Amino acid sequence: MNIKKYIIKEGRKGFKTTFEIMDEFENPVTRILFNAFSGKMNAIEYDGAVYELRKRSMFSFRHDIFKNGDFVCSVGLKHGFSGTWLIQYPDKTIAMRSNMSFKNINFYLGDDDVAQASRKSKKFKAIFGLAVYEDVDAIVFMISLVNRLMQLRAAMAGV
Repeated sequence: MNIKKYIIKEGRKGFKTTFEIMDEFENPVTRILFNAFSGKMNAIEYDGAVYELRKRSMFSFRHDIFKNGDFVCSVGLKHGFSGTWLIQYPDKTIAMRSNMSFKNINFYLGDDDVAQASRKSKKFKAIFGLAVYEDVDAIVFMISLVNRLMQLRAAMAGV
């Protein structure tokens, strides 16, 4: 099985947080943009499709990901006090597990590792390295990583 590698670099400008996504050779792939006030993510163009992240409800810990308007999966905490982040497709569930510092992250389908990520910080900005198997929709993992990071920061800020 072939592995694809990505680099995700965080940038901030005003009240917007941008995550630049590049391939392993640092060629631009796409960009994820979050608004600091609403916490909403702009639609993403990736591999000829448009992806959207929509919160289920105001009090929900889960979000749905849509590709060209069609439901792909739901992502988010298993429940409010859980440390388990789930990516739930209609036919399978992938668990994202990390250490407490959210620096070493693994994605599991059952007991099988389907992707790995690592995070480091440079000048208070995150840089992720992500390696995924080619047969997996990598953008879902990218959205999950940055969404979880934004949630962790909001929780630490007491928002």
